[in-house]
Amino acid sequence: MNIIKALITTAILTISATASADPVGGRWFADGYITPGNIDSFRLTLRGEETTAIRVSGSGSGGDIDCQLYDENANVVVQDIDSEDGCSMVVTPRWTGPFALFIKNNGIRGSVYTARAW
Repeated sequence: MNIIKALITTAILTISATASADPVGGRWFADGYITPGNIDSFRLTLRGEETTAIRVSGSGSGGDIDCQLYDENANVVVQDIDSEDGCSMVVTPRWTGPFALFIKNNGIRGSVYTARAW
């Protein structure tokens, strides 16, 4: 049992120690308002083999914000789909290139949001 705990602790520390990188061009942010059922999209250029965090914070006014990040080949790379009014994702792309961030409001009310990537 202690060996398993040690392996898990080592794995967590290894994952936590990965370097993070801003998108190409520096930290990115956007503010917006999204009505129910609509999607906002943004283009980000991410660095290959470097970890980038993406967070979208909603206003908490009844929005249900879901996020998906697509690569240049239209593959979903990472997503955060739940009933929360915001998203939090971490991605380490295999190559430097363009990615599309889609923010969708599945809630019953509009939501003001702030999106950030670093």
